[in-house]
Amino acid sequence: MLYSCTHRVSMNILAVIVLLCILSACAKQPSKTALVEKPPEVKQETLEEKKAVPEKPSVVAEKPAPEAAVIAEADKKEAAETKVEAKEPVKKKLIGKDQHTVKKGESLWWIAKYKDRYNDPYLWPLIYETNKKKIKNPDLIYPGQKFDIPRKGYSMEVIKQKRKKAGAPKPYLPPKEAFTPLD
Repeated sequence: MLYSCTHRVSMNILAVIVLLCILSACAKQPSKTALVEKPPEVKQETLEEKKAVPEKPSVVAEKPAPEAAVIAEADKKEAAETKVEAKEPVKKKLIGKDQHTVKKGESLWWIAKYKDRYNDPYLWPLIYETNKKKIKNPDLIYPGQKFDIPRKGYSMEVIKQKRKKAGAPKPYLPPKEAFTPLD
């Protein structure tokens, strides 16, 4: 009698272990988050590099032609303009509305967290409310969906409320590096 009770208990424990193994194997694995690929860096040739290119040897030393001086001046101006463009903050380029096409594994949280979007994941409710017609459940978005990303039209009070709703820590202010869609 004691043997059958012990045998029954051990069989039940074994059955529970087998069920747990099966359930853990069937459980949905967390999807990998989408990585934002950086665009390949385009290397600007500097004036020194252009001058470093070996020219064909000439027997007679020539004076630089006037066209060469004009081209050199144009190169200097172009180099100065590219430096000025690189120093412009990203916020100036993000005026109006942007669009984002959802990639596999993304969520509204991740989209809002991207540096070229808001750089603040707690601003995901702004994307949700702007695209309510396209999103039935904010936890379920699908690859290929195109969402509008608002860039202006909100006050700081509204942004604080949205960050609070998303679970941001007090005082609910966005970080300094965030691109908030303020008026």
